[in-house]
Amino acid sequence: MEELSAAGIPLAPHVIVGLHYGELKGEFRALEMVRKFDPEVVVIVVFIPTKGTVLEGAAPPKLEDIVKVITKAREMFDVPLSLSCVRPGGRYRSMLDRYAILCGIDRIAVPSRSAYSTADELGLKIVEIPKCAARMVYRYEKDSKPR
Repeated sequence: MEELSAAGIPLAPHVIVGLHYGELKGEFRALEMVRKFDPEVVVIVVFIPTKGTVLEGAAPPKLEDIVKVITKAREMFDVPLSLSCVRPGGRYRSMLDRYAILCGIDRIAVPSRSAYSTADELGLKIVEIPKCAARMVYRYEKDSKPR
């Protein structure tokens, strides 16, 4: 990040939540490291236990742990926070998307129906932008005022 930042390249660091067997370990330290380099956006990625890998038997991170990371990131950064498309699916994804919006996430890649309904409940305008999550996928705006 230091070299990229020094070269004037915009940063979109990705912080993976739960990579240590679904448990938190180093995520807050990673956010502190990222803060030193004034990123353009911070992307939150959620560990998915993947069949055929060493971690296939691990559990995904607890939703409350992801909420802690997103909340801390929102407190630390005045830049857009993006929830990556890399996150478990199904009911887990629906609940995570809702909690992420409530915690202050600005963008969600491949949002669930729950994300749309939560944004609607909060009076947030949904702007769909077909690009990478790090740049601009879905941005939730209130009163058309982007973060």
